[in-house]
Amino acid sequence: MSDDQHIDFGSSPASILERLKTLPVWRVAVLGAIALLAVVIVAALLSALLSTLRGGATTQEVGYQSATPGYGGGGGYGGSVESLAPATSARTSAPSPYPPEDDYSAGANAEAFEVRSYDVYVETRAFTRTCEAVAALKPRPEVIFERAAQGESRCSFRFKVELDAADGVLAELAALDPKRLSQSTDSIKQEVDDFLSRIDILTQNLAAVEAVLQEAQEDYDELSALATSEGDTETLATSIERKLALLDELRQRRERVRAELDRLNRTKAEQLDRLSYALFRVEVAEFQLVDREALADSWKRELQQFARTFNDFLQSFTLGFLTSVLWLLLIGLYLLLGVGVVKLGWRIVKRIWHL
Repeated sequence: MSDDQHIDFGSSPASILERLKTLPVWRVAVLGAIALLAVVIVAALLSALLSTLRGGATTQEVGYQSATPGYGGGGGYGGSVESLAPATSARTSAPSPYPPEDDYSAGANAEAFEVRSYDVYVETRAFTRTCEAVAALKPRPEVIFERAAQGESRCSFRFKVELDAADGVLAELAALDPKRLSQSTDSIKQEVDDFLSRIDILTQNLAAVEAVLQEAQEDYDELSALATSEGDTETLATSIERKLALLDELRQRRERVRAELDRLNRTKAEQLDRLSYALFRVEVAEFQLVDREALADSWKRELQQFARTFNDFLQSFTLGFLTSVLWLLLIGLYLLLGVGVVKLGWRIVKRIWHL
């Protein structure tokens, strides 16, 4: 190439454009392809670099969700029979601009459905003697124990007492000098009303199912007799099969309704049984001025926490530092590779430019 055709790359953009106009088409095409390839390579390097940075900074956290079952007072009931009954009773199905509270009891006889319960917590040095005093209530006919548990320094009891004898048992427990003694009185009228409403609905459904079942059975018997007398079983085969399927479905529905009625009646009986008794929950704990076991457990927990903290420190100081160095080396490698590609591309462009 002659000197008058030499173009300095530090020239103005206008002079470079003028030079491009004088170049052959194939040179311009090659320069464009090289420029496009350089852009693609630089973009790929930047993408890899950003991906590396994101990958190094990303941490995964695992969450733990508690799955604690809920407890409803007075027992629960559920389930329904398809196409037999509405989900709620007529008493609660109509919308109201003033919805009742969850523990609201309609009517003036809520006190007739009151149940009493007592919670007693005793902390004493005479642990064994106190637990034996509570356990001595078990042989009495008016006292019904539901649960009893005893450990080295704690015992607990759950029992119910006939209402006539509840005050006497309460006085005996109060003589143990409890640290806490609380009484609660609740009305179960709403639960009982709900049970009665559901039972009434299911009873009506059961009667309806049995009536339809009886009618379907009579239709089936008539079809069977007709097919036998005429000797034409093929003509009535489809009708007979449909009747058999209907009979089977109705029998299954009847059994489901009966099972649900049994469950509701048992639950209602349990609720009404609470009206005749007072429930006692008693817990006794040994009083220890210096709880050596608790102190030892506290030291164990603190030592375990110290070991975990020291281990985290060592990991951060050694493996964490080495990991950071490796990330920096990888980033530097990407940068060097990018600079090398740019320099190589620049040299190729200059050579093609001056051909």
